[in-house]
Amino acid sequence: MPRPRKHTHTVELKPSLDFEQKKFDVFESPFSYATFDNFLSPDEYQKCCLIMNERLERGLYQTPQAVRFSNSRKGSLEETHIDLVPPYRLRLPGEIWPPLNVWFDKRLHHLLNKMFHVELNHRVKAFFTHILPFQPKGLVHRDFFEEEGKGWRCLIGVYYLNNKNGLESGGQTGLFHDLNDPLPAVKIELINNRFLVFKTSPLSWHAHLETFAHPRNAIVVRFYSDHAPA
Repeated sequence: MPRPRKHTHTVELKPSLDFEQKKFDVFESPFSYATFDNFLSPDEYQKCCLIMNERLERGLYQTPQAVRFSNSRKGSLEETHIDLVPPYRLRLPGEIWPPLNVWFDKRLHHLLNKMFHVELNHRVKAFFTHILPFQPKGLVHRDFFEEEGKGWRCLIGVYYLNNKNGLESGGQTGLFHDLNDPLPAVKIELINNRFLVFKTSPLSWHAHLETFAHPRNAIVVRFYSDHAPA
């Protein structure tokens, strides 16, 4: 049976987002990043949590660091994940459950282009991450490279959901000046319904920090460009 063709579509979405009415500051240290608080409406946020919980209830593999839900990238060093789309990563509007199709919205891409002075090509890869409690800091890495058939990883987004807020949970996203820095220059707290976006570069060192009594839940989104980020 032949594999279905891969499609890439940017879709207009139904969630109640008015990007043009929102203003966000872009911080430049240790590299370009911004945070969007209260990113989705309360109802849309709850829908995202329900979808993630339904996936988690399918069962967890007991692995040392996290839980893998997809067999589409065997051997990957990335965080384990659950794909937002069915097998073969079809990017068709009807196969991406609202409000998760927000990551494919032209308006969001237009806003990110303006904020970070980039030119996204509307290719997007998104997946859930679920890091178990009492796990060490993740691998410090840059996400700065080109993927065949998609382009350069230009912007990385992390949408926090279904977390126990508070410093006792740990699991913040650490932004580092250098690969070998023992401590991050900036810690992004796990505030539910917050969307962190940062621009990749040779200096965009980042990692999730140690988790404590609670798991760390997020949706990671990769936005691509046909050009290497400047």
